[in-house]
Amino acid sequence: MHKNQIVSLDTLYDEIWENNIEASNARVQINNLRRKLPKGLIKNVYGLGYQF
Repeated sequence: MHKNQIVSLDTLYDEIWENNIEASNARVQINNLRRKLPKGLIKNVYGLGYQF
């Protein structure tokens, strides 16, 4: 993954959680990261995924 690359939720499931997580739990984990990291570091790109 590179800076400003858009990553789909499917890619995150495959690469990070190896499909062992429910979609709602993955979104909760992303929201937890957003709270812990500097504001604006994780952006939601509507219809595509997340930009880091």
